[in-house]
Amino acid sequence: MFIFVMRHGEAVHTFNVDEHRPLTSRGDGQSQKAARWLKRYQTSQNMTISHALVSPFLRAQQTYQHIDHLLDIKFNQTAEDIVPSGDIHIAHDFVDAYCQSSSPVSGLLLVSHMPFVSYFIDELCQSQMSRIFTTASIVCIDYDLSTSKGQLVAEFSP
Repeated sequence: MFIFVMRHGEAVHTFNVDEHRPLTSRGDGQSQKAARWLKRYQTSQNMTISHALVSPFLRAQQTYQHIDHLLDIKFNQTAEDIVPSGDIHIAHDFVDAYCQSSSPVSGLLLVSHMPFVSYFIDELCQSQMSRIFTTASIVCIDYDLSTSKGQLVAEFSP
């Protein structure tokens, strides 16, 4: 199974409440480019992203809307555990349980934030890469649910 971990597109820098920061027009464009890359990648791998977990923060939700518009992901859920300060261990356990209990998951997309995405990649791959994600960047992990471990196999940055 493939797990795609994505950081949201560029958002306005200042806003009264961090959770309500919207995407900029540049962030909209980045998200659309990322959607096109995901579409090409899933076609090249002969797979489908069937499920998505999305942070409740506005900028992540808006990023996901661009992705879903092009990919038409069948199952999506807002996940409170994948916010910037989310616990990667809890999120990892949640992803494993979600994939085991949901209808067959052919591919899973997570749309979240820094620093969560960087730490989460390390957790899934059991490594210490500590990647810095630019906005709307995506990594693809070939994930073995039986061992709860993955390997980074592709990446995209707009």
